[in-house]
Order: sequence, then C-alpha cells, then structure tokens
Amino acid sequence: MRNRLLKAISERILLDKSFIVLLGDLGVYQMSEAMKKRPSQVINFGIMEQAMIGFSAGIAKGDFYPIIYSITPFLIDRAYEQIKLDLIYNKNNALILSAGASFDYSTLGPTHHCPHDISNLLSINHPFLSHPFTKDQSVKILNFILENRLQAYLRISNSELDIANYSNFKKSQLNPKEPKIPTFDKFVNKDSEVNNKLVILFGPDSIFLKNCKQHISNCDALLTVYGINDQLFKDLSKEIKKFKNVYIIIPYDPSQVIFRLISAISFNDKTPTLVLALHPKPDFYDNSYEKQDIFENFTEETRII
Repeated sequence: MRNRLLKAISERILLDKSFIVLLGDLGVYQMSEAMKKRPSQVINFGIMEQAMIGFSAGIAKGDFYPIIYSITPFLIDRAYEQIKLDLIYNKNNALILSAGASFDYSTLGPTHHCPHDISNLLSINHPFLSHPFTKDQSVKILNFILENRLQAYLRISNSELDIANYSNFKKSQLNPKEPKIPTFDKFVNKDSEVNNKLVILFGPDSIFLKNCKQHISNCDALLTVYGINDQLFKDLSKEIKKFKNVYIIIPYDPSQVIFRLISAISFNDKTPTLVLALHPKPDFYDNSYEKQDIFENFTEETRII
C-alpha cells in the first residue's frame, strides 16, 4: 500500500510545486527519482519527527502544502504535542501519512506498537482521519485529500481487506450523492432478508480481522469505516438503529470512538438490544506475544448498550 501511495505522491509533486514532502528517514528509496527531479520538494529530515512537524507548520504558513511521512509510533506518538499545537490549534493544514497500523510491527516490540494514534488525534479534534482497506481506496482518498488540501491523517497498513472477495456480500448504495468527505461503505449479505446483526469494521489489521471472520461471515450487513470525522458518528448512529445486534470491531484503542458513538446515539425504543465493541486490551506493553496472539489473548469486549 505504501509503495503505491508514494508513487502517486511522486507523480503529484512533479505537477505542483506547492507540495513539499518531508520524510522521517522512511520512503527515501521509493521517492529517490522524485528527489532527483525535485530536490527542493522532497526533504529527508531523518529521525527528527518533532522538528519535521514544526517545519511543516512553517511552510504551511507560506502557502505550501506539506506531506509528512514516517512510521506511525515515531510520527504520531513522538510528535504528538507538535501536531496538537503547530498543526491543529494553529490551523496549518498538512497531510500526515503514517506507515503501520496498530500492530503491523508488533514483533519488533512495544516501541513499534501504536494503538493510540486514532484516539489521541480525535481527542484534539483532528478533523479527518483515514485508514483505508485497499490500495485502490488509499489512492482515491489520497487524491481527495491533496485536491482539497485538507488537514488530514492517512494511516496505511501492511495488510489489505477487500470485501469484494467475500462472495456473500454486495455493496449497497447509501446515498446517491457523494459525501463531502468519504467515510464508510456498506455491504449487505445476499442471503439475508433481516436486520438482525450488523458488523462495523474500523480499519484494517490482517490478524485481528482474520480472527473476526466468525462475526463477518454470518452478519446481515457490514460497514467498513475508512474515514473518521464528526459526520461519521451521526451517520453510524442512524445505521446502528436499524439492527438488533451490533458488533463494532476496532483494532486499536477504542476510547474516543466509543465515546463519540455513545454521544451520537439517542437512546429510545429503536435502540438495538446489544452494541458490543471488540478491541485490544489496554495492558499489552510487553514482548510476550506475537501478532497472531493478539486477538486470542489480548482482546476484550466492551458493551456499549
């Protein structure tokens, strides 16, 4: 997924001199040709993520649009304060592009875990977060972000989950109008005529989702969430009310997602009888497991309703 995106970015900067790519010593090989052709537009900062965010805020003030790329924990966790103050609070738009979902690099130890990025960014009201499921989807979202020069976070995983490969699902058109910012797709089970069980997936994580196939395979409808903004939770609350049982699979810290869903759901007679979130446990900071053990040994359920 990252090779596809970096190639698309390399092509973009040749057409627009206002795009400035800042690399945290990652993606240098993939962007080597672009660096030769546009050396002033592709800068390798090395392992100085805080300085990279601060620099990006400065060039954003000068009408450039920065694209910042590094590994998720180093970029989001290490430079969190700079993201909060320099980008969000001061409204300096930039694209933060990070490689690695919560546990993609789990075998390298807890220094490479990053399950808190989404909740941390939501807590400072970051306006648009995205974790696409496929390469094609990631490029589509990237193009949307760059065309509109959004304040955006694009988190790419080492794995893909293409719902089109599930033959028992068909894509459902939610709204004939394209949403201003794309956030989720709905898939309906071809064999089902009832609204009994809804599964909502928040982003890809190959091992985590593999172990959730038992929920995916026998649900009546499936929502794949690839973009998060304020409107998303309002839209999800409407979908949730159509079903009796809802399972929300979140392969990262779920605190802000659950909080915002609860805020969006109005409790009345149409509220489902069960809304259950499946997510990693908060106490996982050790080297005693590998990625394939995460779901079985390090996952818990939180009942929302």
